[in-house]
Amino acid sequence: ALQALQEQRAVAARLDAAEHENTAKVLQEQFEAQRRAIEIESLRRENAMKDAQIRKRRVWQLIASTGAAVALLLCGFVWVLYRRSVRTSRRLRELNEELAFHSTHDALTGLLNRRSFRDAMAARTPGASRCFILLDIDHFKAINDRLGHTAGDEVLVEVARRLRACVGMGGLALRWGGEEFLVHVDGGDAAGRAALV
Repeated sequence: ALQALQEQRAVAARLDAAEHENTAKVLQEQFEAQRRAIEIESLRRENAMKDAQIRKRRVWQLIASTGAAVALLLCGFVWVLYRRSVRTSRRLRELNEELAFHSTHDALTGLLNRRSFRDAMAARTPGASRCFILLDIDHFKAINDRLGHTAGDEVLVEVARRLRACVGMGGLALRWGGEEFLVHVDGGDAAGRAALV
C-alpha cells in the first residue's frame, strides 16, 4: 500500500509536473502570441506612417513638378513676349527711320524735300562760296498731258538721278516742288560753278 501510495504520489507529481509544464508552455505560447500581435501592430502602425510619408512625399513631388511645369510655361510665355517685344521694337525702329526719311525726303525722287532744306543748310559750314541753282523742267505740263502722269513721274525720277550724279558728294540736290529742283554746292571757283550749271 505504501508502495502504491508512493507510486500514486510519483504519478501525481509527474502529472503535476507535466501539467505545470503544459501550463508553462501554454502561457509561453500565449505570451509569444501577444508579443507577435504587439509586433504586428507596431509594424502595421510603422507601415501606415511610412505610407503616409510616401503619400506626403508624392504630394510634394506633384506640387514641385507642377510648380516646375508652371515656371517653365511662364518662362516660355515670357520668352515669347520678349521675342515679340524685340520684333515690335525692331519694326518700330524701322518705321521710325522710314518716317524720318519720308519727313525729310521726297517720296517720288528720294531727294531731300523743301522742308529739310533749312536743316541741311544749318548743318553745312557757312562760307562765302556757296552756290544755289534753282531749275525746273521746261514744258513739263505738256509731258504730263501727252504721255500721262506716270511718264511725268518717270521724268522726275530720272532728272533727280542725274542731278545726284552731277552734284556728287560735295553738293546737295533737293526737289523744291513740282518740277522745280534746287542744287546747293559749297566751295569751288566761278568757273567750276559755271561748269556745274
